[in-house]
Amino acid sequence: MFRDSFFTIENDAESSFVWLGNTDRREFDTIPVVTCLHGLFGGISNFDGIAERIHNQFPVFIPEIPFCHAREKRIVSIREMSDWVIARMDVHGLRETIVVGNSLGGHIALDLAIRYPNRISSLVLTGSSGLHEHLHGASMPKRFDREYTRSIANKTFTNYAITESELDQIQSVFEDRNRLMNMLRVARSARKYDLRHRISEITQPVQLIWGMDDIITPPSVGEEFLVRLPQAELHLIEHCGHSPMLEQAEKFATLLKTFLFKNFPKVNTL
Repeated sequence: MFRDSFFTIENDAESSFVWLGNTDRREFDTIPVVTCLHGLFGGISNFDGIAERIHNQFPVFIPEIPFCHAREKRIVSIREMSDWVIARMDVHGLRETIVVGNSLGGHIALDLAIRYPNRISSLVLTGSSGLHEHLHGASMPKRFDREYTRSIANKTFTNYAITESELDQIQSVFEDRNRLMNMLRVARSARKYDLRHRISEITQPVQLIWGMDDIITPPSVGEEFLVRLPQAELHLIEHCGHSPMLEQAEKFATLLKTFLFKNFPKVNTL
């Protein structure tokens, strides 16, 4: 959802995705791939600003997660989504990756690091669920009208002016009963999948990037992640809500590159 990506979106049998960078998989041992996972109402284009700023140094893979797709076999649980991401990695020859996850995408990233530790080299979480969150769609409002759609945008963003076209895309989900019901199942399933008692198992380096004005997963959530994760660092961005990679792309990319170069110093010499 949201606007169309300004990168070329490719398609295979299972999903749409963006791939940026050298396609020679032999280089992945020295140049790590950055996999970006969007949230429930997000899409590939949410990471355009980040991909634009890092893909010349780090290959970027952005799959479109089928949260709201009406299919015979619906993917509704965090565990199913994690398995889906691993399957996509296998298809694209990614043995190991860095995962950047926003909101529900961060929840998936956490589960990946716990269940597939050998496939995830490090995490970057921003506005991540998994501890405390108010997930859009977790409860049924009386009306899924334009006013409700706009209220979601107002809660999500501080420094990003959502367009009428982007609102139309969200509204289209609400007007499609199959997609709407699948979205509600995803949100409710995620709320039940609390990871607080397993987060300490994550030993990979973790960068936490949080918007100081985030009201969905407030900065206190980032601070709790910092306490619970053995190898974590926390950065707060002013004038920013629930999607720092979209609202403050320049600052986010600067923090991300610093983290990547620190943990993968060989890239600086290539």
